[in-house]
Amino acid sequence: MDTINIALAQFTPVWFDREKTLAKVCDHIVEASGKRAELVAFGEGLVPGYPFWIEYSKETAFNSSFHKAFHAEYIKQAVCIERGDLNGVCG
Repeated sequence: MDTINIALAQFTPVWFDREKTLAKVCDHIVEASGKRAELVAFGEGLVPGYPFWIEYSKETAFNSSFHKAFHAEYIKQAVCIERGDLNGVCG
């Protein structure tokens, strides 16, 4: 019977810091591979982090300057494959 060892990695990202979060991703991959994992799954929205502030902010107007500032940084920190953001992870 063919089997595959899968690791599920769940950890807190470094909010709004793509590079540091991707470094944590690499650390978890190394740790999982040391435990014989052949596939490591990470949560949706890990990089740059799930936009938690939408629920907890007192700003209810999506078009507010508060939300615009957070979303602008969120987009800036998102992964762009064409830019090579995952090269260190896939390398």
